Amino acid sequence: MRYIVSGMATHTPGAGLAQRTMWDFEFVWVIKGRALWRVNGHEHAALPGAVILSQPGFVEGYRWDPDSPTRHAYIHFDVVGGMPRELPAREKWPQLRQMPEGDIVRPLFNYVLANTAGFDVGREVGQALGAAMETMVSAFVMGPVGMEGEGISDVPEPVHRAIQFAAETLSKRPAASISLEQLASAGNVTSKHLCRLFREHVEITPMGAVLALRLRHAVALMARTDFKLERIAHECGFATSFHFSRRFRDMYGKPPSAVRADLAAGRYQPPARFHWGSKLTIEYPI
Repeated sequence: MRYIVSGMATHTPGAGLAQRTMWDFEFVWVIKGRALWRVNGHEHAALPGAVILSQPGFVEGYRWDPDSPTRHAYIHFDVVGGMPRELPAREKWPQLRQMPEGDIVRPLFNYVLANTAGFDVGREVGQALGAAMETMVSAFVMGPVGMEGEGISDVPEPVHRAIQFAAETLSKRPAASISLEQLASAGNVTSKHLCRLFREHVEITPMGAVLALRLRHAVALMARTDFKLERIAHECGFATSFHFSRRFRDMYGKPPSAVRADLAAGRYQPPARFHWGSKLTIEYPI
């Protein structure tokens, strides 16, 4: 990192920025209120908790909350020597993420704010701050939700937000009921449009992704508890153990009993892809 400039800003209702062209990188964290971010001909809704990453050359504008004050934090930075090697090409980076509870990005944002407010342009960035910024960029790009495979960064933002909503909901209550309408609302699109995005980009339906999240939790319970399969099915939101077993075999290519035996014997290997061929892999740390 060559420099870091950070700060906080509060906008009166209805304020906005028509257009600017970015010459450096900028993180924006929407803390209070909401915003509509226009970038390169597209619009993104940014609710409280959203973090935006703008890049050099982006043509962008903002329309801040028309009904209440908006408060956001920002970090401008430049890069010398390139980004960490594990990151995909910059054109594949996500532009906005609605942060989940317990994410690593916002605590790092606070750390950088506390140590760089008023940092002079051109002043050399210390090793700790540089490492914090690299970690922040990596976490934002690779995804704080824990999705792996071809990557949550490669899917449209409505798909990411829908999966994030489902993952957060099921992490608190694995048996919780989730509807297509709830997923569409989380993605800020219609149900029909969300289904089309899922079909085009991850080759499964939105409800198929919810099913995969339930099943990954079932695998974790098999690995960490002695619960009977009937109880695991119930705790993961399946009406019957028969329904659970059938869905499980569809995804993993084996019945639950066989996967549990593999786990007990140390033979379990998470699938590289869903058994039905989805591009999106949802792994669970066993």
